[in-house]
Amino acid sequence: MKKIKNKFHVLLNSLLTALLGLFSISCDMECLYGSPHADYDVSGEVTNQQGEPLESMQVAIKTTEAHYWFDTVYTNAAGQYDIQIGLSSFGGDCLEVVVNDTTGEFESDTLHIPPKKMHLVEQTDWTVKYAVDADFRLKKK
Repeated sequence: MKKIKNKFHVLLNSLLTALLGLFSISCDMECLYGSPHADYDVSGEVTNQQGEPLESMQVAIKTTEAHYWFDTVYTNAAGQYDIQIGLSSFGGDCLEVVVNDTTGEFESDTLHIPPKKMHLVEQTDWTVKYAVDADFRLKKK
């Protein structure tokens, strides 16, 4: 009698597992993976007081919430830079953009950019994309 009960339970469990598998295949459920995040495209130009472009100026970015720098780039011959970063937040952070002179001729400068001063490019349920313009005019030391 005990063997019959065990066989019956195994058969019933197998049948229920097969039915659940069929239901899960036929259901149209949308699955989203990952976490909400924000993408920033920060670009601008670094010039001196006369409006002339400055090459090889170090541009670094961090947020007010993070305690580390995200990325560092250098300006090109036209004094321009472009940085793309992605954060695992949903666009509520202020960005801190810092320019340092690699030659020591000009003073460093910092911009604090709140989200309301950023240009919203695209927003979905899971992502938000911003374009940020940050131009600098550096003074001589």
